[in-house]
Amino acid sequence: MKKENLTLIIVGGGKYLSSLKNTASDLKINDRVLFAGWVPYESLSQYLCRAKVGVVGRPFIKNIEYPYTIPVKVYDYLAAGLL
Repeated sequence: MKKENLTLIIVGGGKYLSSLKNTASDLKINDRVLFAGWVPYESLSQYLCRAKVGVVGRPFIKNIEYPYTIPVKVYDYLAAGLL
């Protein structure tokens, strides 16, 4: 992020949002990170179609089935052309 001409867009919220904001500040990349917050599903394509890469953050949950499921957002990323 520091050496490339990239912008990180974080869509959503959750319990890790303040930690992510602090990390961006600590790394001095605040000007390269856009915290979009919660976005209605109908507006999500405005962000996805601007992106080159989509990342699916998955917290560790002790459930034998969880690691083998595909989050719905993966299908949204594929529909937007993100691989």
